[in-house]
Amino acid sequence: MTLIQTLEKKFAVQILLSLSQEPKKFCILEKELGINTSTLTDRLNLLERSLYISKESCHKDKRCYYYKLSKRGTTVAETITNLQNKLLSQ
Repeated sequence: MTLIQTLEKKFAVQILLSLSQEPKKFCILEKELGINTSTLTDRLNLLERSLYISKESCHKDKRCYYYKLSKRGTTVAETITNLQNKLLSQ
């Protein structure tokens, strides 16, 4: 799947921008973005398969995962943020 095909999926951009602030747990993303469980699971799996994010298990609870941007995901999130800033400054 291409970058454009990935980003046009509902909530994909919002997830990347949210994770650009800091790694987050599933439940935090769910509350912060108002995404239902099924959709969030699907988007996180898509972004992980596309190598934009990675997940690491929590040291305290192995059932819990933190999601964070990969280098590739960081580049995409920075590009989106720069484009948004340019559009807003016009």
